[in-house]
Order: sequence, then C-alpha cells, then structure tokens
Amino acid sequence: MKPATITSLDPAFAAAGGPAFTLTINGSDFAEGISTVPWNGSDRPASYISESQMTASISPADIAAECTASVTVFKNAYGEAISNAVIFSINVPVK
Repeated sequence: MKPATITSLDPAFAAAGGPAFTLTINGSDFAEGISTVPWNGSDRPASYISESQMTASISPADIAAECTASVTVFKNAYGEAISNAVIFSINVPVK
C-alpha cells in the first residue's frame, strides 16, 4: 500500500492554551474509510474530505502547553502505511 503524503497543515501553528479547532491536512493518497490522523501518535477524530484533504479535531488539551506535535496520516487496510510527519507548532501566546 502506498503511504499518504502530507504537504501542508492549516493552520500550521496555534497559541498554547487556545480553544479547540479543526486542523486541515493537505496532501495526497488519503483513503476514505481507512485513513486516520495521529497527533503525537494518538488518533484524533478525523474526516476524509478527498484524496488530497482530511480534517482532524484538535482539543484544548492537545495545545495546552508550548511544544510541537507530530502529525501524520495512517492507512490500514490489508497492510499498513504511514505518511511523512509534519510538525505543528504550539507557541506561547503573545500578550
């Protein structure tokens, strides 16, 4: 199975302590029904939009502190394939 490829995230960063949001993952080779979106290795509620776009629900707990998160797309059907990892930045809020 060919792994998915992530080309960009929207948004690409968030402020630590911010509200929940929907992350849009852009790329290629996403698969309906078998693609998931791990955030630092733990699946987040995700929706398949098209072969080139998915969304994932990111909770306030996911961005509670300044750090980075690794975002991937995982496909599992008759084999496993994981995409490249893209880093999502969680920054200290500007005051």
